[in-house]
Amino acid sequence: MIKDIKKLDIKEWEEYWKKCSEATFFHSPEWFQIWAKYLNGKLYYSAKLIIFSDGKTALLPYAYTRKLGAHFFLLSPRNNYGGWISSYELSKSDHISLESYILKNMKNLQWIIQPNLQTYLNKNILNNTTSILYYKSNFNQTFQNFKKGPKYSYKKAIREGCKLVIAEDLQEWKTFYEIYLKTVERWSKVNFLLSWEELKLFYQLKSDHINLYLVSWNDKIISGGLFLYGNQSVHYWQGASLHEHHDKRAMHYMIIEVIKESQSKGFKMMDMGPSHQLKGVLDFKKGFNTDETTVGIIQQKSLKGTIIKKGAEWKKRIHR
Repeated sequence: MIKDIKKLDIKEWEEYWKKCSEATFFHSPEWFQIWAKYLNGKLYYSAKLIIFSDGKTALLPYAYTRKLGAHFFLLSPRNNYGGWISSYELSKSDHISLESYILKNMKNLQWIIQPNLQTYLNKNILNNTTSILYYKSNFNQTFQNFKKGPKYSYKKAIREGCKLVIAEDLQEWKTFYEIYLKTVERWSKVNFLLSWEELKLFYQLKSDHINLYLVSWNDKIISGGLFLYGNQSVHYWQGASLHEHHDKRAMHYMIIEVIKESQSKGFKMMDMGPSHQLKGVLDFKKGFNTDETTVGIIQQKSLKGTIIKKGAEWKKRIHR
């Protein structure tokens, strides 16, 4: 049972986040700050400390927008995972209390439930999947568990002379973005296109939890990936590679090097994200023997929220 609820400031939020082993980057204040800045005052965010009657606590980060007097809630911005995190092992009743609180107080809600979060929701849930690689006890065992393709590609990239570096200056980030645009042109379906203005915010944050890795070959950047770090998890959020250098196997090389480095630092898993029905992307991830993990999605709207959203949709159609 929930005994009390306290709003946390950014410092308190970050301190609690650091104590939770299962916390992803998407639970961090930095993630919310990025999108609040991008939307220039149109996205608000907060974090509440939920205190239970047995003394245990949980952190609930969330964001919301306002429109015509209604609040529209996201448990994580930009269509990513959200939900509560805790430094305690919560009971079933604690989980149910949290779910009830969310559904009761966030009438207009989009909640993409973080993988492996225990829920007891008696509600219609949409499902998506994400590809998660759980590390073995050491990197050698993790590597040996890959299929032949990634292992061959990794060794070939090393023979070809590929090198991995972390992007340091803005021009290197810009080079990655140019490769990213060429990459998405090859995809038959793109759920969203990352803008340069969005990507630049990750660079400007100068966070220890964000790394843009680049693969160079003959002093030319041919591939790269944006990796976001939680406390025990690494999220492979964006990747791009030049098609004309596909034979260098730069993507396999980059990911395996990041796995190697992160595992040496105590990380337990890499989440490669959903594949958005792109068969080639899914097949690429399957080469690492990832687990296809179900991700639940909850969407609910009040009557007022439904009317506002419908009105906005009609307005868009009229002005096309």
